[in-house]
Amino acid sequence: MEPIKFGRYVLLERLAIGGMAEVFLAYDRRGKPGEELVALKRMLPVLAEDHNFIAMFIDEGRLLGQLKHNNILRIFDMGNQGDIYFQSLEYIFGVSLRNLWEITWHTERFPIPLATLITQRIATALDLAHKKRDRNGRSLNIIHRDVSPQNILVSFSGDIKVIDFGIAKAADRIANTRRGVIKGKVTYMAPEQAKGLSFDHRIDIYALGLIYYELVTGRRAFKGKDDFELLQNVREGRLHDMDAVLAEIPSEVAEVIRKATHTNPEHRYKWASEFSEDLSRLMTNANWRPGKDDLAALTKKIFRTHYRAQKKRVRTYLELGQTGFEFEKTQTTGRAQAPQAVAPFTEISLEPETEFEGINSGSKTRTDPFVPGSPDLTLADAAMPPNKSSNLKAQPPSLAWPLAGARNPEPKSEHHSKQTPSRPSRGEGRSHVWAIGALMLCLGVGLGSLVNRNAPRVAVTSSPKGAAVFCDNKPVCANTPCVFEAACESKKYVVQKKGYYFETLKPNLDQEYAVYHFDLKPQLNQVR
Repeated sequence: MEPIKFGRYVLLERLAIGGMAEVFLAYDRRGKPGEELVALKRMLPVLAEDHNFIAMFIDEGRLLGQLKHNNILRIFDMGNQGDIYFQSLEYIFGVSLRNLWEITWHTERFPIPLATLITQRIATALDLAHKKRDRNGRSLNIIHRDVSPQNILVSFSGDIKVIDFGIAKAADRIANTRRGVIKGKVTYMAPEQAKGLSFDHRIDIYALGLIYYELVTGRRAFKGKDDFELLQNVREGRLHDMDAVLAEIPSEVAEVIRKATHTNPEHRYKWASEFSEDLSRLMTNANWRPGKDDLAALTKKIFRTHYRAQKKRVRTYLELGQTGFEFEKTQTTGRAQAPQAVAPFTEISLEPETEFEGINSGSKTRTDPFVPGSPDLTLADAAMPPNKSSNLKAQPPSLAWPLAGARNPEPKSEHHSKQTPSRPSRGEGRSHVWAIGALMLCLGVGLGSLVNRNAPRVAVTSSPKGAAVFCDNKPVCANTPCVFEAACESKKYVVQKKGYYFETLKPNLDQEYAVYHFDLKPQLNQVR
């Protein structure tokens, strides 16, 4: 899109859109040095006359303005431009924890020390919100109600931020939730919340415990054959194979997870600060020293292509902000865009997520042929081996990709040739026959090695998942995340999902394998 004026801001590109608001990467012409680029969250024009939505939007901004913490997304400004209300938020140059977790588990175990650090930092941020008081000392009773990996951002410099207090419960909210209405993502709800019972701030602790469980195990906390079974498991707090999975991780970590995710809130941590203290004690006892630089290094490594593209784009926007933007009324089409950053905006979702199993060098693999419309063409069901070591450090990444069809057979070296009886009239004729035979033999060996040489492998993930990948209008993948051989003649792929703008991919064929992630942009006419 071309730059658009919006008050003191210049809207550069739309990052996300949902049922209530849209988020733009914007340039603040009055921004302080280092804060020129912001995430501008703007209410949809169709809701401009809905006073309840306006109240919710204002509530979210007021809450963020009161919560000053290094691990909570900052708000710079809030107001309205005509009938359109907006929030100017801190722009995080990075990815969501959900994307970092999912894609890391494609190639290696998520380091337990870093998982513990992330959880500990989020716990301190939630504790601040839970204990926040107004100027008169009255508790605000803030409960986030939607703690999930999608609502935690990790920057490429190693910062961790909790976002989206849009449905937070607080004592001084203008908008009120109707009785019987459940808000939040079902797969991270505490049992009492999913049942529609009364609850308190401990539902946030429960959700954070589930996130910690998923980070260190690589497993989804809840699974079900359908939405009904999934909801029942959530309501009863039946984590999928919890006992067997926790037996594979250090006992000290498992003990913390069990307490944080106890189905009875009275047996959970009373405050997030207690959760944070246990995690800090765990890191000290295990002699872990994870830091911001370690998290930044992991994020840049996993999203190296995405990081370079984002960094170049951000630098370009900052330079344009100094020299001045050119505004046009018409928008150009067909303009290639770099992969987008994860925006501080999410939607409520009931859909069960894909499970990512551990990747191990010696694991067996399973390959499935492509069938148009098949439900799943994802990673192999590789079982993660138990971690019997008392050392709590993360395992090194596997050097091999045990993915569908990832085989490296040795070229066949045996060549059988039969000498055809001949009666040459001259010795030179016999030498020519042998020369031709030797040439054919060499060509056979060369062609055989080419035939047996594997094409580079490409892993494609997307948010949301379930996109299809096409090569020259022919499908090579039905549902992302998936892995396939980069054998496309045009060397160009299209990633497409109904209701979203397509993205193009030109993989680096010099790499044996590479991971590419796309944050698909919703189409404007798909807003409900």
